[in-house]
Amino acid sequence: MLRRIALIAALAAAPTLAQGKGEIDWNRRVLIGHGQGAPDLNAPSVAVARLGAERAAKLDAFRNALESLKGCNCSRAAASGRCCRTTKR
Repeated sequence: MLRRIALIAALAAAPTLAQGKGEIDWNRRVLIGHGQGAPDLNAPSVAVARLGAERAAKLDAFRNALESLKGCNCSRAAASGRCCRTTKR
């Protein structure tokens, strides 16, 4: 019984423990953005609705990736590997 309660609590907390919408991976030197897009319910076909949802998700991912760079300070004199350092918010 206690294991079931622990499992339910872990599954309920899983969305809050998920990754953020945007992040910087300093080891691989990549900027990652996650996005979601809802399909248009009035689209003429399923394919058109899916393409619209993909386009909206891509724009949301770009927006979230750029937002993760919002707190990054860059200077001209720094090398590209040491260009950005995150600031505490």
